[in-house]
Amino acid sequence: MLTAADIIRNSADVGAFACTHGDNGLFQLICGWQSMAALAIAASTAVLALLYVLSALFRNESLKTFVKLEINELLFGVILVVVIISLVGAVSDLGVDSVLPSGYQFKDCAGNPVASTTNIYTVTELYFNSTGCDMSSWLEMNYILGVYTDSLASATPYPRPMGVGLVASPFAGLASPIKQLLYNMSTALAVAYIVNYAQLYVYLFALAASLHYFIPLGLFLRCFTPTRRIGGSLVGLGVSFLFIFPLLYTFNFVMFYSDQASPMETFRSFTKQSIDSATPGGFGDAVSRLFGGKLTGGFTDFVTAAFGSIGGLVTSLVGGVFTLMMVLPISVVGRAFALGFILPAFNILMMVQATKYISKMIGEELDISQLTRMI
Repeated sequence: MLTAADIIRNSADVGAFACTHGDNGLFQLICGWQSMAALAIAASTAVLALLYVLSALFRNESLKTFVKLEINELLFGVILVVVIISLVGAVSDLGVDSVLPSGYQFKDCAGNPVASTTNIYTVTELYFNSTGCDMSSWLEMNYILGVYTDSLASATPYPRPMGVGLVASPFAGLASPIKQLLYNMSTALAVAYIVNYAQLYVYLFALAASLHYFIPLGLFLRCFTPTRRIGGSLVGLGVSFLFIFPLLYTFNFVMFYSDQASPMETFRSFTKQSIDSATPGGFGDAVSRLFGGKLTGGFTDFVTAAFGSIGGLVTSLVGGVFTLMMVLPISVVGRAFALGFILPAFNILMMVQATKYISKMIGEELDISQLTRMI
């Protein structure tokens, strides 16, 4: 699959590739979409000139008024073609430092720094990949938490010397609410994970479609009176996906991944420290002690009826490990809800309104509210 950088780079080479591989003179003239837009303007100008001559010849004032109005639209179309072609040619150089103050530092999912000169299209793709990487690690962590919780809930000591004693699962009631939290965490993460990658694929598809189809075809169609409104709508749709969409998600990347004090970087360090088996009293240390050695985690003490070990086990459980197992699912669900539902809904609504006003300004109002079905 092509990355955002590949799509942007290929868009600048489409016209050059077509021009260098043409066989005849006519194809050489209309090879690039920029040339097609210029030819459409020339054709529309010729048609209007012919209509103006006919209106003067037959002294038709209504036809002359129509031609004057169309000339204004044609001039606006010329300006639009020049501006759009310039913007499309400059998109690959539109870096993060062009739209944000200097000093922001980004890191990808592997912790590698991202240069401030990286264009906003690559940064947008990095945002989706980083979010998906975090969510996948949370899902894996949730599975490990579930294994640990199930091992506690199913632990059943049988201290019955001479047929007298106790058979019970002392941690079944303690693990039940934690298991429900982990189940909710898994459900929320799975939906947010799917929504995140659905947005990524829609973004890559819309980016390629805007550069190769929406904007070129829209500029061509807008040069002619019968297709002017639909052409302006296509240009508005392409401009929204080309500039509004990546800018919104670049700002999201700044909010969540900009520096060491950002929410996602802070949460990464927190979970890494909590899961690390080298951290005393952490969850990783507890899992290492439980499943290490003889895979008993101290439960063999119950066989000898050493009920004094229950107090120590409960104390250690209600300490850092229990706190982590209660707080971590809630924290993960909150971040998954923000990254997978709230921000996408806000960004898509902004995209819908921007597309509606841009397309209305240069063509016909276009409603793309169906994008909210991704959430």
